[in-house]
Amino acid sequence: MNTSFLKRGDCNSGDENREKWRAKQTDEVQTLETYRIKMGEKRKRQQKLQNVPQIPCIRVPPSASGTSLLKDLTQGQQRYFYSIMRIYSPRPQWEALQTRYIHRLLQEQLLGYITQQEALAYAAVLRDSTKRASAKAAPQRTIPQRASGMTRTRPTALPVSAVAVGPRAQSMGLRSLKTKTLHNL
Repeated sequence: MNTSFLKRGDCNSGDENREKWRAKQTDEVQTLETYRIKMGEKRKRQQKLQNVPQIPCIRVPPSASGTSLLKDLTQGQQRYFYSIMRIYSPRPQWEALQTRYIHRLLQEQLLGYITQQEALAYAAVLRDSTKRASAKAAPQRTIPQRASGMTRTRPTALPVSAVAVGPRAQSMGLRSLKTKTLHNL
């Protein structure tokens, strides 16, 4: 057998040399792979930094930070807890319920189940209860009162478009009455 192809330090020349050779080979491969990965990571990081939107800082109003829930917390804890409080706020649901109630009143009025005076009376009850609830929830806020000449007067008659007969006239009447009632709230 011709062993001239074996050189000193080759992988077949002994256990020590074999281990050194393998370590040397794997080190070279690892450094090349590490270098490639690092270059890719740098590129990926730069791309991600360009596309990432800035997260807005959550500002906790002084009225909320003074409450018993947030009083003894750190600033970061207050921001985190306040963001959760904002997510689970019942206000949007309450506003949607009010709008739905007003639309139902308008629909019942157009169908002739209730008169316009009754619809306006129900809407006034809703408006007054909303004002009372908001006054209880935020007693520290003061709302400036309008001058007596600046107050609105409510018309008591039906709009002309609601009196006409036909589906187009009824939808127009619903739209104008809806606008009027929503503005009165």
